[in-house]
Amino acid sequence: MNRPGSSSSARPPARPSISHRRLSRRLSTLSGLEDGSNASAPTPIETAITEELAQLKKYEDFTTIDWVQDAAREQTRRRTRRKDAASFFHRDGVWGWRRKLWASYDAAQAWVVVTLVAIVIGLNAAALNIVTEYLSDLKMGYCTTAWYLNEDFCCYGAEDGCHEWKRWSSFALANYMIYTVFAVLLAAAASYLVKFYAPYAAGSGISEIKCIIGGFVMKGFLGFWTLCIKSICLPLAIASGLSVGKEGPSVHYATCVGNVISRFFDKYKQSASKTREILTASSGTGVAVAFGSPIGGVLFSLEEMSSHFPLKTLWRSYFCALVATAVLAAMNPFRTGQLVMFSVKYDRDWHFFEIVFYIILGIFGAVYGAIMIKGHLAVQAFRKKYLAKYAILEAVVLAGVTALFCYPNIFLRVDMTEMMEMLFRECEGDYDYHGLCEAENRWSNVFSLLVATVLRSCLVTLSYGVKVPAGIFVPSMAIGASFGRMVGILVEWLHSSFPDSPFFSACEPDVPCITPGTYAFLGAGAALSGIMHLTISVTVIMFELTGALTYILPSMIVIGVTKAVGDRLSKAGIADVMIQFNGYPFLDNKEEHNFGVPASQVMTSTLRMLPASGMEMKAAQKLLDDTHYSGFPIVEDTTSKVLVGYIGRHELQYALEKARRQDMLAPDAKCSFLRLSVDDTESPVSAHARTTFDSMARQTIDLSAYIDSAPITVHPRLPLETTLELFKKMGPRVILVEHQGRIEGLITVKDCLKYQIRFEALEHGGHNASVPASPDDWRQQYIWNVFRAVGEWFADKLNNLSRGRLRLSPRTADQGGRGWSRLPEDVGPAHDYRNEGEILDGTEELIVRENRDSVEMDGRIRVLTHQPSNMHGLPIKTQHRPTYIEDDVPFQPKARYLHHTWAQTFFSRPEYYFQPESIAELRKIVTVARRCHKRLCVTGFGHSPSTLTLTSSWLINLNKLSRVLEWDVDGKKGLVRLEAGISLHDLNGALAEKGYTLPNLGSIDVQSVAGAISTGTHGSSLQHGLLSQSITSLTILLSNAQLVTCSPEKNPDLFRAALLSLGALGVIVEITYQTVPDFNIAWSSGLVKLSYIIDNWSESFWKQQEFVRVWWLPYLERAVVWSADKTDEPVRPPNPSFYGGIFGYYLYHNLLALSNYVPRILPFVEWLVFGMQYGFKVGSYTTTAVQPAREGLLMDCLYSQWVNEWAIPLDKGSEALSRLSAWITRKPLTEHNIPFDNSGLYVHCPIEVRVSDTTTDLLHSKVHPFLDPTSHDGPTLYLNATLYRPYGKDPPCRDRYYQAFEWLMRELGGHPHWAKNFLYTDRNHIGAMYGSEMERFLQVRNESDPDGMFLGHWHMQNLPVDSVVEEEVNKRPMGFGWGDAVLWEGMVKDFPTPENENGGVRFLDGNADGENTPTTMSMTSRTSEESFDMMAKGEASVYHD
Repeated sequence: MNRPGSSSSARPPARPSISHRRLSRRLSTLSGLEDGSNASAPTPIETAITEELAQLKKYEDFTTIDWVQDAAREQTRRRTRRKDAASFFHRDGVWGWRRKLWASYDAAQAWVVVTLVAIVIGLNAAALNIVTEYLSDLKMGYCTTAWYLNEDFCCYGAEDGCHEWKRWSSFALANYMIYTVFAVLLAAAASYLVKFYAPYAAGSGISEIKCIIGGFVMKGFLGFWTLCIKSICLPLAIASGLSVGKEGPSVHYATCVGNVISRFFDKYKQSASKTREILTASSGTGVAVAFGSPIGGVLFSLEEMSSHFPLKTLWRSYFCALVATAVLAAMNPFRTGQLVMFSVKYDRDWHFFEIVFYIILGIFGAVYGAIMIKGHLAVQAFRKKYLAKYAILEAVVLAGVTALFCYPNIFLRVDMTEMMEMLFRECEGDYDYHGLCEAENRWSNVFSLLVATVLRSCLVTLSYGVKVPAGIFVPSMAIGASFGRMVGILVEWLHSSFPDSPFFSACEPDVPCITPGTYAFLGAGAALSGIMHLTISVTVIMFELTGALTYILPSMIVIGVTKAVGDRLSKAGIADVMIQFNGYPFLDNKEEHNFGVPASQVMTSTLRMLPASGMEMKAAQKLLDDTHYSGFPIVEDTTSKVLVGYIGRHELQYALEKARRQDMLAPDAKCSFLRLSVDDTESPVSAHARTTFDSMARQTIDLSAYIDSAPITVHPRLPLETTLELFKKMGPRVILVEHQGRIEGLITVKDCLKYQIRFEALEHGGHNASVPASPDDWRQQYIWNVFRAVGEWFADKLNNLSRGRLRLSPRTADQGGRGWSRLPEDVGPAHDYRNEGEILDGTEELIVRENRDSVEMDGRIRVLTHQPSNMHGLPIKTQHRPTYIEDDVPFQPKARYLHHTWAQTFFSRPEYYFQPESIAELRKIVTVARRCHKRLCVTGFGHSPSTLTLTSSWLINLNKLSRVLEWDVDGKKGLVRLEAGISLHDLNGALAEKGYTLPNLGSIDVQSVAGAISTGTHGSSLQHGLLSQSITSLTILLSNAQLVTCSPEKNPDLFRAALLSLGALGVIVEITYQTVPDFNIAWSSGLVKLSYIIDNWSESFWKQQEFVRVWWLPYLERAVVWSADKTDEPVRPPNPSFYGGIFGYYLYHNLLALSNYVPRILPFVEWLVFGMQYGFKVGSYTTTAVQPAREGLLMDCLYSQWVNEWAIPLDKGSEALSRLSAWITRKPLTEHNIPFDNSGLYVHCPIEVRVSDTTTDLLHSKVHPFLDPTSHDGPTLYLNATLYRPYGKDPPCRDRYYQAFEWLMRELGGHPHWAKNFLYTDRNHIGAMYGSEMERFLQVRNESDPDGMFLGHWHMQNLPVDSVVEEEVNKRPMGFGWGDAVLWEGMVKDFPTPENENGGVRFLDGNADGENTPTTMSMTSRTSEESFDMMAKGEASVYHD
C-alpha cells in the first residue's frame, strides 16, 4: 500500500483557479438565463443572512444608500415570502383562498399606506390654512362676536360692511405698532421652537428631500418631531409677515407624514426602495394641497423631486394627491369651495398682440430667478459665517423690519396669498380693492406695485433661509403678481390712451380689452418658473388654479420664454443650487455633461484590498480600525489584483464580530471570502492524536455570504458621462474599475461631483455659474460691521430712552457725560465701567457694594465705591417695596466663584455667589433676583454628586445662616428652632452642649440641615425613617420674598412638599427639629458570607440591633455586617483601620487608579484591601467600639465617587442581591435575567446596603413628603452602587454598570435617591413612579414659585415640569489637573414678574384654626404688595433683622 501522500494519484484533483471559477460562474448564470430557468429560491441560511444584513444596513447619518444592493435584498425577501406562503397555503398543487387573500393584502398594502398618508396630509393642510389665516388677521384686528374667528369667517354673509370685525385701535400709529409687535412675537416663537426642538424644521426642505429620495441619509429630517414643529411653526412664520411661503414647507411636512406612517409597516421599514415610492408620492401631494392642484403635484414630483419614477410610483402619486385634495375640499378651510385662497376664474379671451407683453413677463421671471438665486447664495454665505449663533435674533429683527416697511404699502401689508387673490381678480361688478380698478388711481397703484415688487424681492432674498419654516414658491409668485399687475395696468393705460391704434385693432368696442388680473396671474407663473426652473408642472398648476383652458397657451408662452432666458442666466433652480451649496452628494438626472475624459480620470487608484483567502482576522480588524473606507475590493491576491468581489465596511465588521461571538477561533484564524468546501474547513485528525482546545478551534472562517460577488464594474476607458449615467440610473454606492479582470480603482458619487465642480469652474473662467464664489471676505466683513454699527446705535438709543433699564449688552458710562456707549471688545467684564466713582442719577437697574472686583450683572448692576449699601440705583418699581429692600441691608455678591460638588464631578461658574448672614439679606437677594430675572440656586456644602446645585446664574450658600435660635420651644424638651444653613456636624456639637443629639444620621454630617432634608437623607435603621421626619415645622422664603411657616397642621401641603423640596420651592430658612437626649452606641463589624444574609433575610435580621448596615463584597461573595445599639458604656474608640491609615489609604487609591486601565484586577483589590481591613476569613476578625451616636453613625467616604442609590421594598432585597451578584460575577442569564452585556465588566466594592422604615410608630412625624422614595407600606431597603474616581478619573464600567443596576431597581419597584447619580432613569420613569404624589408636589411648587425662579436644568431632566428658567447649554471637560470633571454651563431664559401676570393665582392662607384654605384673587384687582401680604397670612412670624 502507498502511504498517504506518497503518490500524486492519492491527492484530490487540483481546484480551478479563482479567475476560472469566477468566469465559469458568470457563464453558468448566463446560460441559465438564456434557458429561461428561474433563479432558485434562497436557502434558509441565505435568507437569514439577508435579514441580518438588512438590520445591519441601518445607514449611518449623512451616508448614501446603495440602491443596487437594496434591490437585491428586496428580491431575496420577496422570493422568501413567496416560498413561505406557497408552503403554507399550497393544497394539492392549487393555491387556496387563503393564499389569494394573503397575496391580495400584500399587493394592497401600498394603497393602504398611500391612503393613510393622503388623509393625514389633507387634514394637516386644512388645519394649517385655518390657523394661518387666523394669525395673519390677528395682527390687524379681532372679531367682537367670537375671538377665534378670522376676518373672513367673522364677516361671513355680511353685505353692508362688517361691524363685527374691529381694528385694534382707532389710531393708525397704534395699529402700526401692534401689527409690528405681533409680527415680532410670532417670528420669535417660530424661531425658538425650531432652534431648540427641531432644527431640521427650518427652511423649505425641498433640496434635502430631493437628496433623501435620491438615497442620501439624513436621520431626523423626516422624523415625527420635525413634522410636529414644522406644522406648528409654519403658521407662525407665515403670519409673522416674513417674506416666506408655506408651499415649500408643505412638501416637507407631507414627506414627513409619508415617512412616519410608512414606518409602521414592515414592508416599508425594511426596504429603502419601497420607502422611496411613498416619499415621492408624498412630496407631490404636498404641492397638490398647497396649490389645490393634484395633477400639478404629481408632475412636480416627476419633474423636480425624483430621479427614479416608475409607472407604479406615478399611479400612487396620483392617487395620493387625489385623496389629499379631496380631504382638503371636504374640509373647505376658506368656506368658499376653493382649495386655495388665490384660485381664480377668467371668462375673457386674450389677444395675440398681448404676446409681446407676455414675453416681457417671461423675461422678468428669468431675470428675477437669476438675481434671486445669486443674491440668496451671497446672503446664505454671509449668514453661515456671521449669523449662525443669532438664529432667533435674526428672525425677530427681520420680522420687525418687514413689518415696519410693509405696513405702509397696502399690497405688502396683507398676507401674500390674499394679495395674489386681489391682484388676480378681474375688475368687474363692485370689486375695487382700495381703488385698484379706478382710472384716477392708476399711477399711484403703479408706483405702489413697483415698490412692492422691489421691496418684496429684497425681503425675500434676506428672509428665505432664516431659521423658520420658509418656502419661496408663494413669495416669488407674489413678486411676479405685483410686477404683472403693474404691466397690466400700463397696457390698459396704453389702450385707453391710443384706442384707435392698429396695434389694438383686435379689441372689440364697448368691451374691456385688457384684463390686468391675467398679467398678474402670468407674472406669478413666470416668477415661480424662474426661481425653480420648472416648466410643465408650473403650467399645469396655473391651469388648475384658473380652471380654464383659455390661458393655457399664454401660460406656456410665458413659461417657455422664462425657461429659455433662464437657462442662459443660471443653470439650475434654487433647490438644485442649494444642494450644491450645502455639499450634498446628489447627481441631477436633468443635467447633461460633456467632459470628454475616461472614468480612469476620476477614479481613486490608491486602494486597500483584501485577499480572497489567507488574511488573518486580526489583520482585517486592524484594517477596519486604522481606516474609514466604506468598503474594500476583494482580489485573488494583492499581487495579481484579480477582482473577486466587494465587501462593505459594515458587513465586514459585522461578520468578524459574529464569528468571534459564535465560534471558537484559533488565535491565527484566517478569513476566506470564497465559499469553502468541507475539505477546506475540516482536516483529518489521527485517532491517536490528543484532542485539545487549540485543535478544536476553527482555523478559517467563511465570509463569502457577506460579499458582493458581482459588483458593478466598468472599463478604465469608459467615458465618464456613461459612468455618471450608471450612478443616476442604477444608484450604486461605488463602481469598481477593472481591466482584464484586474482591479484598477474605484469611483464614488463624490468623486464625480468633485470633478464636475472643478470642470465647471474651469469652463466658466474660474467661477461656477450655478454656485458662484462667495463674496470677498472684505465685503462680508464690511456688511457685518455695518450691521454691528446699526445694532450698537439702536442699543445705545434704547438705553438712553429707557434711562438704563433696557440694556442689550454691557455698556460703559461715557466719559463726556453724553449718555451710554458700548464697551470696546478688549475690555473685560471686570472693567465694565471706567468711572467707578461716578455718582449715578438713580435710574440704573441695581447698585452693589464697594468692590472693585465686582462685575456687571448682565448689564444691570453698577459698581459704586463710596455708597456700599445705598439702593438708590434700584428701578422705581423696586423702590416701591421698602418692606423688602431696606437701604441698611447689605447686598454682597461675589464674582468669579467656581462652584463644585464634593466629589468634584461637576463644576459651574455662577454669575454671582452669595453667602447671606441674615434672613433680611437673603430676602433682599431674592427680591433683586426676581427683578433682574435671575434664577436662584441654593446650596449648602454641595455634597450631592449630581448636577442639582449647578448654575450659571446666582448661587446662594446658606452656611452663614447657622445659628440655633431657640431651645426647648414652647417648653417641649429637645424641640429646637434653628437656621437651616447650619451643618449637621455643627448642630450636633451645639446639641451636645445641651445634652441633646439627633435621633438619626446618614453616613456623613458635612451637609446643611436644609440640604439633608431637601434630598431625602436617611440612616440605616428600621426604627427610623428619613431625617425630615423629626421636623415639626419649618419656614420657607418664597420667590416673592415672603416668609411662610408650615407644619402638619398649618399649610400641610406646603409642609409635605418642603420636607423633600429638591430646592424647587424656595429657600428653607428656619427649621424646628425634635431632638433626643444624647446617647452613645456600641457597634461591631465583621465578615460573613453573602449566602448567610440571603438565607436569613427577614426583618429580624435587620432588627437585631437598632442600627444595622451591610457592605457587600460581590466578588468574594461576602459582606461586612455593621450593627449598633444604644449603650451606657463609656466611650471606647475603634482600632485604627487599614485604609484609614496613610499607607492603606494611598495603596487602595492607587490600586483603584490602576484598575481604570486594567479592570480585571478589581477582584484582587477587593480581596486584598478588605482582607486587610476585616480579615481574610469569615469570622476571623471583629471590630468593636463605643462612640457618641453623632460620631459612630458616620463613615469615611474616602475618595471622589459616583453614587447611585435606590430604595426598594425590603422583601425584594434578597432577590436584588442574588440577581445583581449573578450579573456582576457573569453567571448565566437564567440566574439574573438582566438583559445587559456584562462581558469584561468589573465593578468597585463595596455595595452599601441600608434600611429604613417610614411607617414605624416610633417616628415623631407621621407626615410623608410628597416625593418620599421609601416604601409606604413597609420597610425599605437601600442599595448603593458606589464607583470611586481615583484622581478624578471615571471608571470604565460606569455606564454599563449603572444602566443594568437602574434597570433592575426599576423592575423591583425601586425609587432613586434624589441626591445621587441616577443616569439612565428619566423624568418619564420618575413621573410614573410617584403618580399623583408628583402631581400634588408640582401643584404646590407652581403655587409657591409661579415664575419658576428656583427651577433649573436638573429639575427639567428629572421632574415632569413643563419648562425651567435655566437650561443647560454646554458641558465641557475642566481640562488638565481635574481628571474627568465637567464644567456645566447654563443659560437663563426670561420669565414674567408677578406684576405682569394676569388672572387668578392660588395662595396659601393659614386661618386662625390652622386650616389651609386656597384663596384665589385676581392680579388685576390688587397690587403686588397686597398679593405678597395675602400669601403670608398664615405665618407664625415675619423676620426683620
